[in-house]
Formats: sequence, C-alpha cells, structure tokens
Amino acid sequence: MKIWLTGMLCAIFASACAPAVPMEIETPAQITIFDLEKKPVAVAIPLTENFLVAAESGPEDFFWNEQVLEIAAKFLSQKIIFFHAPTVLEKIPNFASHPPVVGNEVFWMSHGAHQSGKVLRVENKRFVVSGVTSAIESGLPIFGDSGKIFGVVIGSSPVAAEIFVVRSDAIVEFFEENVR
Repeated sequence: MKIWLTGMLCAIFASACAPAVPMEIETPAQITIFDLEKKPVAVAIPLTENFLVAAESGPEDFFWNEQVLEIAAKFLSQKIIFFHAPTVLEKIPNFASHPPVVGNEVFWMSHGAHQSGKVLRVENKRFVVSGVTSAIESGLPIFGDSGKIFGVVIGSSPVAAEIFVVRSDAIVEFFEENVR
C-alpha cells in the first residue's frame, strides 16, 4: 500500500519526485586526460579544433589517446593550461561570453551523472558554485541547460561545499590574446 501511495503522490506531485537534473540538458564534450602511469588526473575541454583547455594539475606530462599533450600556454594566475590537440577535434562546445547570474542553476558531469548547483557569487575572472567535485575532476566544464560552458573547474572545498570555477569569458580572452 505504501508503494502505491508513494507512486500516486509522485504522479500527482511529479516535480517533487523528478530527478534533480532534467535529462534534456545538453552536455558539452569533455576528455579525460591521464598521467604517465595511465591514471586519470583531470578533464580537458575542446576549445577549438586544435586546442584543449584544462585546469592545471599535478603531473608534468599529460596524455590522451596514448599521446603526450603538448602545452601551448599557461594562464598561471587562473590555474588554466592550454594544450595543442594531437588530432583535429570535431565537437567544439559553445563558451559563454558572459558569466552566469548569481542564483542561477548550473550543471556538470560527475562519474557519468549530471550534477547541479547554484551560482553563489561571481568574481573578477572566477565564480563559485554550490557543490563538490573530486580532484580528478579538475577541468570539468560548468554549463547551463543549453550546454553553453560558463567556466572550468579549478578546485573545490568539500567542507564548504563550494566549487571554484574560472569564467569562460576570461579563458577565451586569454586564449585569443596569448595563444591563437
């Protein structure tokens, strides 16, 4: 009886029982990059058909598809790295030219599932989102429901449940001025 009643309540109040993240969200392309020992260390995002962007993380050498990723530039103040893509990239995501709005919901992929959080604050070249990511998820894209990327994860505080993100407009501006 309880199962049927719960099912009826879910049917009547569908929004209360719906998954936290709608399934129609477009997920931008992302690539897992590895260290010399073939352990995943970060995530990279196609920026153009010839370049990837990622958060700066521990190892000296990064690999993708058994190939060394050549560093094209580092945006040191923001902990961002640009790599030459070893092959031509076909699925290039759309990067937002403006920051997200405080209070808006944004999304990311964690262990194959959509996650969501609210934009807590927007700073000079960064913003902060409610939520937590793991260390190997540095470089994850934070995106809106249309799949447009608002920024790249550079770290999180599990204690404060906050994710630190470099804004996509700052990344694209640095790339256009210093790499391209």
